[in-house]
Amino acid sequence: MNFDVIIIGGGTGGICSAARLKKHLPKLSIGIIEPSGTHHYQPLFTLFATGHADAQQIQRPMSQVIPKGCHWIRDSVATVDPENNQISLSGGEKATYRLLIVAPGLVSNFDSIVGLSNAINDRTHPLCSVYDSSNLNKCAILTKDFLGGTMVFSTPSTPIKCPSAPLKMLFLVEDSLRRSGVRDVSRLIFITPFSTLFGIEGYRQTINALVQQRGIDILFEHEVVGINQRNREVLLQPSSSAAAERNIKSIHYDFAHITPAAQPPRFVADSGLHHADGFFAGWLEVDPLTLQHVRWQNIFGLGDVAGLPNIKSSTAARAQAIVVAENIHFLIKKGGKLPLPKQYNGYSSCPIFTSVGEAMNTEIGYDGRLLPTFPGNPFQPRRSLWWYNAHVLPRLYWNFVTRGH
Repeated sequence: MNFDVIIIGGGTGGICSAARLKKHLPKLSIGIIEPSGTHHYQPLFTLFATGHADAQQIQRPMSQVIPKGCHWIRDSVATVDPENNQISLSGGEKATYRLLIVAPGLVSNFDSIVGLSNAINDRTHPLCSVYDSSNLNKCAILTKDFLGGTMVFSTPSTPIKCPSAPLKMLFLVEDSLRRSGVRDVSRLIFITPFSTLFGIEGYRQTINALVQQRGIDILFEHEVVGINQRNREVLLQPSSSAAAERNIKSIHYDFAHITPAAQPPRFVADSGLHHADGFFAGWLEVDPLTLQHVRWQNIFGLGDVAGLPNIKSSTAARAQAIVVAENIHFLIKKGGKLPLPKQYNGYSSCPIFTSVGEAMNTEIGYDGRLLPTFPGNPFQPRRSLWWYNAHVLPRLYWNFVTRGH
């Protein structure tokens, strides 16, 4: 199989890149490597898991999303040989390319927490995670049927997609408990390995105020490292000497929403496409502005797999897809001449649903710079932002964004 462009990944970044390239260069031969038969709109996972979105809003058959004229290669990548512009597929076939876009997303490593996989896969055990798309129905049932007790929510120390999602679950579940009349007999605990709940001032102040107003307990500087399924306990590890002195080794739960560590797909490092060291060791190494690989000019990368100092989210992948498509268009039209014209500013938006009916958009670029696109105070939860993120944006995504607009 030979293509002008091969795209690894049929998620937001891959599909949007393909659609934009086909829009501007319709004769380009494009192959999309994606093993899954379903394309997900992940920003709504927390709403589905708490009973505020339906399956039609969060997923479509992959065959309906692959841009017209692109070839869907339903397989996964074993290795990439960047010196010879060749990809080896898990099924044994090989594919060659002139240009390559690496956008396979990331891998949620449920084995990073001892006992987590067993607990999640046990349909009767009150533990779930929205970071497993097959676990969303379980989350929805558990949150709907909860009648009181201790609820535990956690976030890990590694980069994850949409890092505000654990907070979304916390706030949406807490609001649902108040509406169902069982909040007074419920204790909510949020576990974080960090010393703050959010890194950007303004958003942090709003989140801290909401946590205090709603009587939510925060356990700072601790990370979940194990699940004792029999005793319904999360096992903890302190992330600072001060936390270690508190000697908190476990917490009992009647419901738990656990976020596992994340990592890039194995082929990234196996193929030598990764950062060799530093904070982003193992993640795809691309120029933060042009998204071109730092060693191979015919390779670009975007989305969750990229080792970039930005927030990993669907909106980030969409913004990056515009940059990648335009830069590839330039390379083709200009015969490989540099420098590339289009640059990415780190934009990402991961909205926080602070209650049922209200949200705030955390629109942030590189170095924590605020990049608001909505008028008004960005740190104030608003009903309009709930409506936009829960209803307007999903329609725009399925009807326009995935088609290259």
